[in-house]
Amino acid sequence: MSKNIFELRNTEGNHLFEVITSMNINFDKPDAKQLIAYINTTTEDEERKAFIIETVLGATDFFANTNADEIQSMNYTVPKTDILHILDRNKVDLPDFGIPFNAVEQAYKGYDPALDPDIVNPTRDIDLLEWYKDYSPKFVVDPLIFLGGFNIVGAERATGKTRLCLSLAYHMIFGMKEFLGCPMDGHGDVLFVNLEIPESDFKLILEPIRIPFLREGPELHTLYTLNIQENLKLTIEDIENQIARIRPRLVIIDSFKMFMSFLNRNEQKTELNNESVLEIFTLIKGWRKQYNSTVLLTNHTNKGTSGQDGHADLLYGPGALYDYADQVFMLRKAKGDSQLLLKLVKSRYKKEGSIGVNLISISDNPDETEIFLELLEENVDESEYIFRNSSGKSHPPEMILRAQELCAEGRSTRDVGKELGVHHATVARWVKKAS
Repeated sequence: MSKNIFELRNTEGNHLFEVITSMNINFDKPDAKQLIAYINTTTEDEERKAFIIETVLGATDFFANTNADEIQSMNYTVPKTDILHILDRNKVDLPDFGIPFNAVEQAYKGYDPALDPDIVNPTRDIDLLEWYKDYSPKFVVDPLIFLGGFNIVGAERATGKTRLCLSLAYHMIFGMKEFLGCPMDGHGDVLFVNLEIPESDFKLILEPIRIPFLREGPELHTLYTLNIQENLKLTIEDIENQIARIRPRLVIIDSFKMFMSFLNRNEQKTELNNESVLEIFTLIKGWRKQYNSTVLLTNHTNKGTSGQDGHADLLYGPGALYDYADQVFMLRKAKGDSQLLLKLVKSRYKKEGSIGVNLISISDNPDETEIFLELLEENVDESEYIFRNSSGKSHPPEMILRAQELCAEGRSTRDVGKELGVHHATVARWVKKAS
């Protein structure tokens, strides 16, 4: 076996030279990781493997300095023993290179499975416990939205999921400490991917939600919106390019059904099944990992499920969608006007039953220039408050008349609501009907 590395690297007639140069490896700083991956996926000709190893790694300290613990590649260091184990497993005769090696005595020093694309070894429990000894789950909104995770919010149609998500976005942008009674610890920019609502109508929702926040202080971050509904030429790559450019803390996708249609149109598919859901999860997982973003996907409940106690099976789509999700919470219609129930129905990180159902409201002021989300009561009995029929909660005509009279005298809708025992948004609607 020739040991003339310089001659091998510079003899263009040599087939080995062509193979190596086709790898696009910088000879001055060889990428050891790329080299090993290449060796493990090419010819079984052991002599050729050995030539490639000697030629490329010969330009590094790998052979010249037998005392080196690591090999410096272009972007990172690779433990020397890791490379030796892989070479030995591929039957490369290391003693021919003057390298003493004993697979039993020379243990791995942090083996990275990515060095060997063909072999993925299970993780030892002691390694797992050591690597993540300081790990604890963190939340954008505790316990609803897992930081860096894949989260889902489900709601019946016309319940207010878009308003909820926009209010959440502004809570992050203005650095609020709580969202509907839940602690927040994940402020930053937000990208809202709008697949449902025309921009003109979207503005009519967004602006009234934003106005109350302006009284709280300056915007610390930015809300970006990407309207797919009016830009049908956009592709999934366009969405990813915006995520890569903005690096948002939170990406909101509204909604799952329209997102699936968008993906199917791009990929010319029509089926919705567990396999297509896996494609979505893989896509979202890549965004989360590469751009350090948290994802919140909105979804609808299936028709005919109104009035049932909330659980993930009520939501549209294959069951695998909720298996992949870290957190799933729901927005349900309640008996009271403008009242909703907020319920966590799946969590990887919270004990089942440890989080109660909260009663909230989404309402506007009398002239409909502002929209408010408020926490009304924590830990309510879902069965007591859930809306189960189309008739809703009726109020005596004399109560409605009394509310109109009090407001005509100059009383605020909030004061009147407290006096009569109804929500102020209900009073506002009664006043509006009388005008």
